[in-house]
Amino acid sequence: MRFTDRSRTETDWHCPRRRYWNYEYQRRGIEPLAPNFDQAFGLAVHEGLAALGQAYRRPPIPAGEEFPVSVALGQLPVSVQGGEWAAIAEGMIRGFARHIWPTLTTQTKIIAIEEELNLLLDAELIYMARPDLLVRDKQTGEYWYIEYKTTGYQDTKWLASWSRSPQLQANISVIEQVMGITVAGVRVSGLYKVRKDYQSGAQISPCSYGLLNEAVPG
Repeated sequence: MRFTDRSRTETDWHCPRRRYWNYEYQRRGIEPLAPNFDQAFGLAVHEGLAALGQAYRRPPIPAGEEFPVSVALGQLPVSVQGGEWAAIAEGMIRGFARHIWPTLTTQTKIIAIEEELNLLLDAELIYMARPDLLVRDKQTGEYWYIEYKTTGYQDTKWLASWSRSPQLQANISVIEQVMGITVAGVRVSGLYKVRKDYQSGAQISPCSYGLLNEAVPG
């Protein structure tokens, strides 16, 4: 049995040999000695938001905001813990905890948080997906898939790019086929991480804000 996912698939499109060495060599691939910073930072924020979601499923939130924040900071590389990037991650998590999650949990019911879903494509291949968040609207009953993205961009081009994202389309297909539901749409929530304003050059960290794009699958 072989496994694939979005990362393996997109790597294969660019270079099959790279896919083999990164993911399949000796059944695990060759891992770098040090994690890629952008990946480690994105993972930290994702882990924090996942912990926040789990806490909202079991209210009251343990230790207030400190619970998801501590999880997020614990995922950062040692070289940046306690530094500016750690403060940016903390700002992102605190911003979501104060301004996004209360509204989200009022309007929707959390269905799944980073749940691993496996879709059997054929007798020898399984596609693996782990959507960041799946919610159901309390009024309409519609299911919505929410994807988090840390980003250094804040323009309409970045927002529009997600309507053609293979990752989102694949995850929608997996959700619908494995869970037996219909996904009404996707909400891509971007967390802006750049330390300086592109136009003025002014220092803006650790303040961060989110960008939201909604798209109907298809």
